[in-house]
Amino acid sequence: MVTPAQLDAELSYVNPGHIHPDIAQLYVTWGSRFGIKADLAFSQMLHETNYLRYTGDVRSWQNNFAGIGATGGGNPGNSFPSAEAGVIAHYAHLAWYVYPNHVNEYCNSAWDPRHFGTTHRNTVRTLRDLGGQWAVPGVGYGDALALYATRIWNRSDPFYISFPIIGGIRLKWDSLNWAPGRPLNVEYSVTSANGQVLGQAQDFENGRVIWNPAGGVSWIHGAILAKYNLLGREAGILGMPRSDEYGVADGRASDFSGGKIYWSSSTAAHTVYGGILGKYLEKGGPDAFGFPISDEQDVLGAAGARENQFTRGRIYWSGTTSSHEVRGAILSRYLSEGGPASLGLPITDEISAGNWGGRESRFENDCIYWSAFGGAHMIAGAIKTRYLDMEGAANLGVPTTDVFDIAGASGSQRCGFQLGALIWNQPLSEVYLVRGAILTKYDQLGGPAGSLGLPVSDESDVSGVNGARESEFTGGKVYWGPGVGAYGIVAGPIMAKYLEAPSGGGTGGPAYYGLPVSDVYNAWDGNALNMQKAIITWNSTLEAHAVSGGIMGKYQLLGGPTGALHLATGEEMDVPGIVPDVTGARMNTFQNGNVYWSSVTGGHTVNGGVYITYMAYCDPGTSNCGPNSRLGLPITDEYSIPLPGGGRRSQFQHGFVTWGALYGTWIDVM
Repeated sequence: MVTPAQLDAELSYVNPGHIHPDIAQLYVTWGSRFGIKADLAFSQMLHETNYLRYTGDVRSWQNNFAGIGATGGGNPGNSFPSAEAGVIAHYAHLAWYVYPNHVNEYCNSAWDPRHFGTTHRNTVRTLRDLGGQWAVPGVGYGDALALYATRIWNRSDPFYISFPIIGGIRLKWDSLNWAPGRPLNVEYSVTSANGQVLGQAQDFENGRVIWNPAGGVSWIHGAILAKYNLLGREAGILGMPRSDEYGVADGRASDFSGGKIYWSSSTAAHTVYGGILGKYLEKGGPDAFGFPISDEQDVLGAAGARENQFTRGRIYWSGTTSSHEVRGAILSRYLSEGGPASLGLPITDEISAGNWGGRESRFENDCIYWSAFGGAHMIAGAIKTRYLDMEGAANLGVPTTDVFDIAGASGSQRCGFQLGALIWNQPLSEVYLVRGAILTKYDQLGGPAGSLGLPVSDESDVSGVNGARESEFTGGKVYWGPGVGAYGIVAGPIMAKYLEAPSGGGTGGPAYYGLPVSDVYNAWDGNALNMQKAIITWNSTLEAHAVSGGIMGKYQLLGGPTGALHLATGEEMDVPGIVPDVTGARMNTFQNGNVYWSSVTGGHTVNGGVYITYMAYCDPGTSNCGPNSRLGLPITDEYSIPLPGGGRRSQFQHGFVTWGALYGTWIDVM
């Protein structure tokens, strides 16, 4: 004889805290009155009410424990005034099937509204016989009741199988060494959202085992099963499972026909599917990109777009941009700038940029670049367009600054790169490149805020000087040459003189004077510029003049524009008249003297009192004075001689001019 405790043990194991605490005792008491085994009736009650959870058409308040009158289609059947009345009705209805005649006074329609008369059917001997009679067609009905009875009698055995485990699910259960635990129900069909049968499943104490005819048998459990349930199980977006849970990196994963669920102890369980999953796996999955920290979700500010967040980055998808990842410092900068709502969605993955370890991600509206020494920087607008037209990082390296406004140049902008700078000249609506040594010099001279101003050209070859380069600015030029370096010339008289065509014809500038070898510098009361083949000096009174050739050599030996001769007062020219024993003599006048040159005498200076005496000396009876006199050209510079009080002398082709502190100046002509 079964005890109320045995009956309640099974009921309370599945549904602790159920609403009929005396139900087991009622079934034992009334089973003895009707002569029907309580465990058999109780098993039917468990099946019909799903352990008093009432998941069918009948409701708990009806006290209808056997589904009497509930014929399907939403019909809840009969109701009874108390739990005891419901138990009596259950036994009365069973008695009609079991016995040939009435067994007591309760076997009538007053207690059992569906009692079929005084003559009983007398066809049921076991629970399995109820299939096709109590339940029509009742396929498997009796077998299910028998399993409930088995559970009741085997409740004391912790290893008993309360429901059958068959087929592929049984093979999986055995292969797992029974890790899913005891079954909680019989195998059942699983369907898609539109009702299509996809496979079979069975619930266990430790998860679900699901048979997928297209993908084998899988065990899902724990946090991954909880996530799968939240997403609608087989009818949800993931569909049927295709794997057991397996280890990946320091977490777990399960595969489904529509995607994957990943779990780790620090991120919980999240799903990844579709185009985002494809990109995630392409980028190395959890090992390289970390675990998901969100499910796929809408992207704020990008209608129709989707994203997944991971511990090491994010992946965005849209129908127009496909799937692309953003990570690290570039992701941080992207989000700080407003992310998709501001910069648009990514249109590339993070990729290598340049040849110096740079990285880049391109977005619909802007680009962000990163380097170890420069950090993450964003470029946009006309500068971005020009940068990409120039092959971007492959040519200029990655940005080392953001695009920024240039102080004092309204509307103009600049962006620095590893190998140069791009400058947006707003008045000209053009972006120009300044790079290398020319850029260094440009910035030394104040950059756009300095005297050179904004660029008006890219760097280009220098006409007439092999290997040389130049950049032009609103306020001047910067030249560079191998072995020379970079030097700037500010627009003005010196630059105009430098570029002026020489009197003999041809082209001025670098082709004639060579490259600058200095910036413009201060010299006495003016300015000067040194070039490879000339020196130009200027002040507001003397204007600009060039010194070149042998005269320049002597001028430089004497300190050039900052030396004793000071600035040039005129252009180099032929020495007027005839010079004795010399052809092609040249001269330059300076603030403190003259320099004469010929191929015979070389270049020498005459200045001070000696110069005055030299120019005043004329051959007797002629107008041949100074260099045209018998003295001719100087063949030495002025030098000291030992005279009382000090003396100076210059030697000429045919004589000397001597000056003494005590004797004045005299001339010796030979």
